[in-house]
Amino acid sequence: MGRREAADYPGVVKQLEGSLTDLARHHHAAYQRHGEEQHFELAVQWYRHYLKHFDGTPPAQAMHFLLAELLFEHEDYAQAVVHYEHSAYAFEADENASTAGYAALLAYHRHGRDLDGDAAEAWERRELDSAGRFSQRFPDHPQTPNVLARVIDRRFQLGDHDIADAAARRLLEHYPDTAPRLQLTAWSVLGHIRFERQAYPAAETAYEEALALPELPSERAAPLQEALAATIYRHAEQLREEGEVTAAVEEFLRVPESEVQAIAEYDAASLLLSHQRWEQAAEVLDRFRTQRPDHELTPEVSRRLAVAYREAGAAGLAAAEFSRIANASDDEDIRQDALQEAGELYREAGDYEKEQAALVAYVDAFPAPLDQNLEARRRLIELYAADNDARQVRAQREAIIAADRDAGEQRTPRSRYLAAHARLALADEARAAFMAIELSNPLESSLARKEQRMEEALAAYEQAADYRVAQVTTAATYRTAEIYAHLAKALLESERPPGLDAAALDEYELLLEEQAYPFEEQAIELHELNIARTRRGVFDQWVRQSYDALAQLMPARYRKPERSVHVIETLD
Repeated sequence: MGRREAADYPGVVKQLEGSLTDLARHHHAAYQRHGEEQHFELAVQWYRHYLKHFDGTPPAQAMHFLLAELLFEHEDYAQAVVHYEHSAYAFEADENASTAGYAALLAYHRHGRDLDGDAAEAWERRELDSAGRFSQRFPDHPQTPNVLARVIDRRFQLGDHDIADAAARRLLEHYPDTAPRLQLTAWSVLGHIRFERQAYPAAETAYEEALALPELPSERAAPLQEALAATIYRHAEQLREEGEVTAAVEEFLRVPESEVQAIAEYDAASLLLSHQRWEQAAEVLDRFRTQRPDHELTPEVSRRLAVAYREAGAAGLAAAEFSRIANASDDEDIRQDALQEAGELYREAGDYEKEQAALVAYVDAFPAPLDQNLEARRRLIELYAADNDARQVRAQREAIIAADRDAGEQRTPRSRYLAAHARLALADEARAAFMAIELSNPLESSLARKEQRMEEALAAYEQAADYRVAQVTTAATYRTAEIYAHLAKALLESERPPGLDAAALDEYELLLEEQAYPFEEQAIELHELNIARTRRGVFDQWVRQSYDALAQLMPARYRKPERSVHVIETLD
């Protein structure tokens, strides 16, 4: 008996085709109604049976599309792409095919959202390949310009510049009336690619076309304006390298307002100077300085302007300009005076960042005269403090202390005064660390930490007082007294151990009072020492605050056995 062929049984084949279609669509509809997985699996099974036997027939296009829709609904986007693309590109390029082609792009996008790393990039390249195919096969689809714009943007970002370039030119040539935002993408990318290829005139044209588009958002216009300026600047550099001096100068001076405009004008002047075009160079330099008096290049512009004036025979103007270049001089005396003056003038102008830079340069380069160096560091402390830069504040204070300590015979009353205040500030930091520690259970542990910090702070205040600067000594005495008073109060307010009954708690609190009272007594003694200085004519804010403290402490004074204290008596 011979083999049976489907063509020999057309009625059976037709019936089978219809049955497979009905079964697939039945379970597809049931899945859409009920969302049951078994209907999804059966629908997929019957669609695949159909396509296995009838894939080459015209109705298979719709079956591929329906299977893709089912897979999309099931969020199996990668498989949906396969069948959308088959429906779009394996059959005639009709409306159904274009619908499937665009649906494939949506499925690509949905699946790509769940990927990252290399897998995401590989998938996106597949998506962009499909998008390019879509735009070629379905040029009249309403979404084709948008698809092309995405291809242009993403291909450029991925470094596929040839593809991006071709897509951009195609969009602009075939869709001249498309939305301005899509044209903006095309022109911008064309400009970027041509810039990277050093085709600067062509890049300039592209950027100008982009900037001329209607309703251009300001956030897009600003970077395009910068790109246009950079393009003209690079073209000027190119002309300069080719020896086209006049053309290069004209191009440098044609750079529009932008971040590179100042650099371009500076380069134009430099080129003119190198070819001894003194008067033209002087004109460019003078305009630069007039328009940008605070620009970072202005000192060098002044130096070059001085040279240009001198070579052009304008001696008076040259003399005035040479006075501006002191900070660029190799003469140490001139540089020192100029840096110091620059710092003062920046301060007067309120440009604290540049003042800081000038002062840093000054203190690093000129450790002498000592007093001037330390005054500059004192000002740096103020600037760093305004920026909340505690690390630099501490570094400058330590530098003041070290410089005064190591000055030998160069030490002065002023250096001692500044070092004393720096040491006092460091002691205040130690005191703050001491006061930040709370007394909590177990008290023995927290008290040990706090007492360690207290000893560090007390030692620091003794070091500050050793400078024998009156105001620092009274401050150190007051702060030391406050340390003792704070510890007494902290003991009395410390966390109580859990589980104490009333009697035990009373006994515990009595012990705390006995432990705290000597510290309060020591605070009183130190405040009394401070106010005793009034007999020697010393009365400042710290003595006054000691008076205020005693007014609070003396009513609670009880004589207790004394213990050793850190007493600061040194004073001018």
